[in-house]
Amino acid sequence: MSSETIAPNHEPSGTEYSTAWVAYALQATGVFGFVLGPLIGLVVSYVRRDAAQAGFVASHHRWLIRTFWWTLAWYLLCLAVILAGAWPIISEVIQEAIRSGGRAQEFSFGIAWESIFATVGALSPALSVNHARLEFDPFQLARQAEELPAQVLLVAGDSDWARGATERLAATLTESGRSVTLEIVPGAHEDPTWRAALDRVLSFLSSAWQSFNEAGIPPRSSIP
Repeated sequence: MSSETIAPNHEPSGTEYSTAWVAYALQATGVFGFVLGPLIGLVVSYVRRDAAQAGFVASHHRWLIRTFWWTLAWYLLCLAVILAGAWPIISEVIQEAIRSGGRAQEFSFGIAWESIFATVGALSPALSVNHARLEFDPFQLARQAEELPAQVLLVAGDSDWARGATERLAATLTESGRSVTLEIVPGAHEDPTWRAALDRVLSFLSSAWQSFNEAGIPPRSSIP
């Protein structure tokens, strides 16, 4: 094969034809969300755009290169516009998650939605570090809610840093005339403690179902 360079407007070699089709195909995979394909196609076009036998196919490789970079630029611009437009919503979701109090809010849902949850059990609720909004604050609900679940079980470890807040919540529920069971078990604020207490919680929840069934009342959902 001749090593002389073919003029840009001349017929390229068969190999260069095939290479150009491969580059096009790789770039086209980007339409389906693939990233690696267009990147490989970009490298192929950079390597073959100045090939001696490229002929007019060299202009196709240059066009593919420009197309890749312009597409990427527009994609990033559109992404920035979308994020800028959605930021108020994203920011509100993040702030809501922070305000909601994470696991504390899950427990709050249980005691706030008495019509759904008849029995609630909580293992070392992190009430002292997760600060829920006022309407989901367990202490506020314990004092002000007209209806609460029929039975509430609170469990904390004897060396659990969440023990103090758990005991305060139990006292608040009791002072408000609510039915609450507080159990202090051996352990700290860690998985082994909760794992050891899990059977007790499940028994508590299942016994509530049994009592409701015996009374002829359909049991409502319970949450741990």
